[in-house]
Amino acid sequence: MNEGLLFKKRGIGMFVERDAQEKLRLQKIKEFREVELKKTIRKGKTLGVKKAEVHIAVDKFYSDGGGK
Repeated sequence: MNEGLLFKKRGIGMFVERDAQEKLRLQKIKEFREVELKKTIRKGKTLGVKKAEVHIAVDKFYSDGGGK
């Protein structure tokens, strides 16, 4: 998980890479797409939700401020 996020300086300690925050964000996006989103879409397909209905729901969610 923290591959490429930390580095060691011998005798000094462990440090966080400068781009660690962006790397973590990208890892989380990848995990979301590959796990959560696939699971949700699969469930919707099982229930008979049409692709167009998903698009409409996503557009509405984003235009409403994303549930904030």
